[in-house]
Order: sequence, then C-alpha cells, then structure tokens
Amino acid sequence: MNPAEVHAVYDAKQLGRKTWIWDIALDSHNQPVVVYVVFNKEEDHRYWYSRWDGAEWRHVEICEAGPWFPETPPGAIETEPYYSGGLILDHHDPSHVYLSRCVEGVFEIEHWYTPDHGETWAKEAVTEKSARHNVRPFVSRGHSGRNGLLFWMHGSYTHWTDYDTQIKMVPLQHDRS
Repeated sequence: MNPAEVHAVYDAKQLGRKTWIWDIALDSHNQPVVVYVVFNKEEDHRYWYSRWDGAEWRHVEICEAGPWFPETPPGAIETEPYYSGGLILDHHDPSHVYLSRCVEGVFEIEHWYTPDHGETWAKEAVTEKSARHNVRPFVSRGHSGRNGLLFWMHGSYTHWTDYDTQIKMVPLQHDRS
C-alpha cells in the first residue's frame, strides 16, 4: 500500500498537535473504525473515535484521558510524556471501546459503548478505586462475541525498564449478538 493512495484520517501536523494511533478494526459493513489519542498538551491526552461512513471520515472525541501514565520520580522530567493509558476496539464489534484514563489520580479501565457510531456514549467501570494504575487494555481477537477476554497491565510503571506490573484479565461482560 502506498501512503499517498490512502485517505488521511486525522492530520495532526495541520492542526499543530501530535497523535498516536491505537487500533483499527472493520465494522459490520466492512468500514474502518480507528481509535487514537490526540495530545492537546503533554498533560492533556484526548481519546478519539473515527469511522469511515462510505463517503467520509466521521470524528468524535470520546473523552479526556488525563496525562501520561508513567510515574515520574519527583524532580525528574518525564521522558515518555506521550504514553497514554491506552484504548482498544473490540474487533468483533467496534462500537465497544475499552480504555484507560486517569480517574482521581489513578488510571482505571472503562468500557465505552456507542449505539450510534460515536454520536452518544455509555460507559461503565471495569476497575475502580484502584491503588495502582490499570493501563494498556487489550481485547482478545477471534472471539464469537460472548467468549472474549479483556486484558490489561496493573501496577507501578516508571519506565519500560523500571516497572512492577501484572497482567489482569476478565471475561467481556457486554451482551452482543
């Protein structure tokens, strides 16, 4: 694929921002859906959902994500200010998004659902009131809609060379066809 032959989903350079793509999946009409983060500032990460409607890209902001998740030591400058908590599409049904965002100073995992291609959203907590961060969600691939699993990283993370984390897992709880 030649990059000049594809549509730009979001032109961060034109808007004077930075972005980081997280996931892409096809909806039930084989149209692409993309989730990504837009960095308004290093401390202001925003999660976005874009989908191709057959004629053009439709973009909606899902939510504020917070700042970076590495735990910067006091007095240090964060070396990874664009490390967001993360978000992922359920490839079986990309109207379901799992994301990690800062809630009361701790990154928590949430399930967000849009019944109308991103116009409105419902959310539910997967983790809450955690003592340690929950980041980098991932949904198992190839599931039939009722037997999927959600994974994420839980623990303390200062740098990719300095961490104390575990991988957590729960079955997907939403009812889908």
